[in-house]
Amino acid sequence: MTVSRFTGDKLAEARERIDELFGEQNGSELQPDVIADDADAAKVDYGRRLRVEAGALIEKAERLLANAGSEDAEDLVNAVEAVKDCMAGADVDLKTAMDTLADLLYYLDA
Repeated sequence: MTVSRFTGDKLAEARERIDELFGEQNGSELQPDVIADDADAAKVDYGRRLRVEAGALIEKAERLLANAGSEDAEDLVNAVEAVKDCMAGADVDLKTAMDTLADLLYYLDA
């Protein structure tokens, strides 16, 4: 049997001092570091998904390149190069380049 050195009023006083120092902690509330971790994980997932989609767009562009006219082929090559250049950079730039390539692919596929 363990005997606590805090009993009765002493235990209540110790709890009050702890609450004053740290405030009351509610376990159901998300802590800021947990929220930051979740946001970072979402950014990583978004970036990974964007790069997979970019790869798929590049593959489709390369397949259509063989049958494209000279002007369309040049536009395709430029758009693919823009996407490849942006893959190592910011997601916003990559998304913009992907949108441009997707629009061109839609035009050529129609």
